[in-house]
Amino acid sequence: MILEFSAREKWAIEIKRSSSPSISKGFHVACQELKPSKKWVIYSGKDQFNLPGEVRAISLIDFMNEVTKA
Repeated sequence: MILEFSAREKWAIEIKRSSSPSISKGFHVACQELKPSKKWVIYSGKDQFNLPGEVRAISLIDFMNEVTKA
């Protein structure tokens, strides 16, 4: 999924059901083409942590807080 706030601000989002998320190859390919300013994986856990490729794993609640700040 892509959220586009403006021409300069767009976020790439992948949603995972797992509590230990991994990123799909398609997500990386799409990010190379779209060049989002932020990359997120929303997952069922509660912690936030970095994943390869400057991707941030985040819970849905925390992600919604990020969206309201944008």
